[in-house]
Amino acid sequence: MRYSDMNEIELVKETERLRREAKRKVNEGKFHEVNVLEQKYYFAKSYLMNPEDIEPGTVYHVHGEAGIFKVNFVRGVMAWGYVNNQHPEVAFPIGRLYRPDWSDKGDCNE
Repeated sequence: MRYSDMNEIELVKETERLRREAKRKVNEGKFHEVNVLEQKYYFAKSYLMNPEDIEPGTVYHVHGEAGIFKVNFVRGVMAWGYVNNQHPEVAFPIGRLYRPDWSDKGDCNE
């Protein structure tokens, strides 16, 4: 089932499952599989968020990326903008974005 077709309860269960599986893979030393699980986690988490809460022109941090990300626009669950104000324009699932002042930064490994 696609994340866009899941309801909130299903998405919460899926994010929890992906978190557990990622932790298990880390413990097993299967780091090459962890990245895929983290990407799935952040996409599922994106569907639990309101895209309107991501403000164009605002600077965010991105889980797993160094530097800052300034959002130009949001389309669906993807935020488009520039990392460290450098080209090219890139997109991240909104579930990977956080601001330092947010109490829940939503990291997959927390």
